[in-house]
Amino acid sequence: MNQKEKGSPSGLGLFDRPIPEGYTEEWTRLLAAPEEREERQDLAVMVFRLGREFFALRAALFEEIAAPQRPRPLPGRGGALLGLVNVAGELVPCVSLAGLAGACQETGPPSREAARSQARIAVIRLAALPATGAATGRDGERFAFPADEVVGFHRPARSEMGPVPATLSRDAAALCTEVFPLGDREVGLLDETRLFAAMHRSLVP
Repeated sequence: MNQKEKGSPSGLGLFDRPIPEGYTEEWTRLLAAPEEREERQDLAVMVFRLGREFFALRAALFEEIAAPQRPRPLPGRGGALLGLVNVAGELVPCVSLAGLAGACQETGPPSREAARSQARIAVIRLAALPATGAATGRDGERFAFPADEVVGFHRPARSEMGPVPATLSRDAAALCTEVFPLGDREVGLLDETRLFAAMHRSLVP
C-alpha cells in the first residue's frame, strides 16, 4: 500500500473544510513515520556464535554456510589468518573472527561431539554498503571464517538496539556498533567496514 492509499481515508472528511493550521506538517510527519520504521526493519542479519559470545553481520554479505573443514596453513603465516579453505573449487582466505574480536572461548566444553556438530564455515563476500553505496573493500572479494554455531537470520527492531556494553572485550567493542537481545542472549552487531579492514590486515605478512 502506498502513502496516498494510507492517507486518503483519513483525509476524505476534510475536503469541505478549511485546512487547519499545522495540518500539512502533522500528516507529513505521520506518513513519514511508517516508512522510517520499514527502512529500519530492513536490517536482516545473520547471528552466529564465537566461543561464548554471539555476533551478527548483515545477512546480504553471506554467500554460503558450509560444513567445517581444516584450513590449509600458509607457511610462515599465523595470527588471525588460519589459512585457506576450499569453497566450490576456489581457495578462500579463512580468518579467525574469534581472534579478531577477542571472543571468549569455551573452557571445558561438556560435549566435543555436540560442539563439532554445530560448527560451520561461513563465507562472506564484500559488497557496497546499502546506505551510502561505499564499498567495504574490493567488491566481490571473499573471506571465510569458522563459527562455533550459526543461529540463523534475524531482523532486530530499531528500538531493541543499544550501546556496546563495557563488559564486551576491547577488541569486540572496537568492531561492534551496537548490541541487541535475542532471547536471553546479547548479540553484538559487527561493523562490516571495520571487520573487513581487520581481515585485510590479517593478510599482510
